[in-house]
Amino acid sequence: MRHWLMTLCIASLLLVAGCTTDTVRTEIILDPNEIGMHVDGTDALAIHSFDYGTHTIQLESGESFSFPMRGSYSVPEEKKLYPIVFMGHGRSDLYEHAEDLYAGYDYVIGHLAANGVVGLSLDLHAAFPLDQTYEDEGERVRKMMKATIETVIARSREANNPFSQKVHPDKIGIVGFTETGQYVFELANEMQANKIKVDALLSVTPQFVEKETKWPEEVDRAIIVSEYDSIVKTYDGYAMYDELSSESALKLITLLKRGNHHYFNTKLTTNDVAEYGTNFELRHQLKRDEQEQFFKQYVTDYFLGILNRTETSLIRSLQTKSQPDRMYGQDVLLTAELKGTRLLLDPKKVDLENVHYEKTKAELVQDTLIQKEASIPLLTGLHPNGTIQERSFLKVDWLKKSASIDFEPLLQNIVGNEVLTVNFILGPASERNKPYLHQAFAVELEDEEGNVGRARLPEQLNAIEIEEGGLHENEAGELRWSRYTPIRSVRIPLERFVDIDFEHVTKLSLYFGDTDEGTILIHSITVQ
Repeated sequence: MRHWLMTLCIASLLLVAGCTTDTVRTEIILDPNEIGMHVDGTDALAIHSFDYGTHTIQLESGESFSFPMRGSYSVPEEKKLYPIVFMGHGRSDLYEHAEDLYAGYDYVIGHLAANGVVGLSLDLHAAFPLDQTYEDEGERVRKMMKATIETVIARSREANNPFSQKVHPDKIGIVGFTETGQYVFELANEMQANKIKVDALLSVTPQFVEKETKWPEEVDRAIIVSEYDSIVKTYDGYAMYDELSSESALKLITLLKRGNHHYFNTKLTTNDVAEYGTNFELRHQLKRDEQEQFFKQYVTDYFLGILNRTETSLIRSLQTKSQPDRMYGQDVLLTAELKGTRLLLDPKKVDLENVHYEKTKAELVQDTLIQKEASIPLLTGLHPNGTIQERSFLKVDWLKKSASIDFEPLLQNIVGNEVLTVNFILGPASERNKPYLHQAFAVELEDEEGNVGRARLPEQLNAIEIEEGGLHENEAGELRWSRYTPIRSVRIPLERFVDIDFEHVTKLSLYFGDTDEGTILIHSITVQ
């Protein structure tokens, strides 16, 4: 794995007249961070099938619902207790053989087993009939998965079966796709109520189906969204990410650049981009083997780090390294909040009268479904039924190179935190941002002694690239950007701010020294 390194460090000591101590101004430039692939040893272990016959569950409506309790599995060979991960597919209207959709993730569970995790993919097709959609679909999926998980864990305590003495009952992970990508969140709550602790969830290209969901709090949660998803085009995973709290656990969302919806599952041979996407997307999308390689590496890396509490490359990177720009060979946009994340800047709490402007200007704006005063022509993600959680942004325009804007941070003592994050959008609809340009900027911290640390982003970074698209008039006659525009993040290790007294941080600044002008929409700045 190529580690990010500090490529430039310029330090100068500035003598301040009349002071008894010297102030220090330090500037560093960060390289992008790449999270590498695990390529040592066996890539995958053998896949087997399990079939526990027909199982019947009772629904809240009073109806009895029967389903085949079956699927595929792969287990490590050595006789000891391992973490276990259960995978649940969703619906696919472009595939007629729903009864074998679960087998489309065999390559993932085999890779899990080769790396010391028991992997199972569950057959949930009974909840997704081709000719109808159950109103209580979510309940059916959750009860099917819960019953299967409980059965497998119970059998692991018995003799003479593939799971005997191989499953650690307190190290459970669950993966859900599309509709099931939302259902697994409430499933985790229901299982915890039954004294079965779920440690980690992964939601893949999820679809926001149920408006009312009890979101789990003490479970680490990750979401994967595909940039060219032609089934869930509204990037529902970002709306779900909004709902999750980081007070008690990790939350993480990764946008896979050029990924589609179907290539995570080997049984889904139809290319959804070819069916519903654009010619541009079709020309540039990932190959199937590239997307599969990314996905199995991500699943294994994420669950090993969470369930075994090991410093895998993904988890370690979130804790101590700069912004991941590539993961497992592919370009990504990553946003995360570690447990106990704290706000340094909240646009709604900024007093614009007390902000220091240097060749900049700022205003409070909102992402709204219906345009009104101070709206921006962007949609950053929809909730069910077309509703939207309106987000507030601080819109900052810089008018010349070497511009800056200074804020008083919400916190002065950030001791104990490891990473500073800026969550933002580089407004693609702004005339100040040229298409396909990268708008690099720097973050500065200053302490009460006047010491200044500046961390500059590299010139080429996925998060600071202006996306392609254009303004189009909708049915209401409003100009809207042609694509959904999810919030992006950059992560900067606090240790890069050399010689700053983190107990007494008095100023937080953004510095724009690379381009003549631009627009940034700041959603928040945090320490984690």
